[in-house]
Amino acid sequence: MGAVMGAAVGIAADAAETGGVGIQGGSGSAPAGLPVEEVRRLMDACWKAKTVTELMPALPRGLKPRYIHVIDAVWHLNASAGQAVGTARVGDVSAFLGVTTPSVTKLVGEMARLGLVVKHDDAADRRVVTLTLTERGLDLHRTYVEEYHAHLSRLLGGLPAGECETTVRTLTEVLRLMQRDNADAAAQRMNGGEHNHHE
Repeated sequence: MGAVMGAAVGIAADAAETGGVGIQGGSGSAPAGLPVEEVRRLMDACWKAKTVTELMPALPRGLKPRYIHVIDAVWHLNASAGQAVGTARVGDVSAFLGVTTPSVTKLVGEMARLGLVVKHDDAADRRVVTLTLTERGLDLHRTYVEEYHAHLSRLLGGLPAGECETTVRTLTEVLRLMQRDNADAAAQRMNGGEHNHHE
C-alpha cells in the first residue's frame, strides 16, 4: 500500500499544483457538486501530502523517489515465488502503482542502467519481460521501505487505522476522477481540432 499511496499522493499533489480539473469537465450528467470550500480544503490536503513525501529520507545521489515505488512494486509482485524468480512484468508494475505502462517502461530502463533491476526475456514469449531486483535494489527496499515503514508504524501508531484507510481511498478516488477528467478534456480538444481541420 505504501508505494500506491506515494504514487497517488505525488500525482494528486501535481494536479493540485496545476489547478486540477479544467473548466470543461467530463461528458454526461455530473453528480451534485462538492462544496467549493471542501474542494479547497481537499487540494490543500494534497499539498500537505506532497510535503509529507518530501520529509522522507534523502535518497543516494542520482536516484529518484519513483524508483523506490517501482522497487516496492517489483518486490511485492515477486514475493510469492521468491525474489530470485522474476514473475513481475512491466504491465503488472504499472497496474500495481496505478500509473501508465510507458512511464513504468521508461523508469525500468533507467533503473536497469543504474543496476537496480534486471530485465529477463521470457523464453516462451520474447515480447514479455520480467523483472527482478539486484542486490542494490534489495538493499534500497530494506532501507527505504521495510525499515522506514517500520519507523513510521511506530511514529503513527496513534492514528486510527480506519481513518488511514479512508485517506487512502479518498486520495485514490480523487486521482482516478481527475485523471479521467483530464483525459476527457484532452479528447474533446482533439476532436474539436479535427473538426476544425476538416472544416
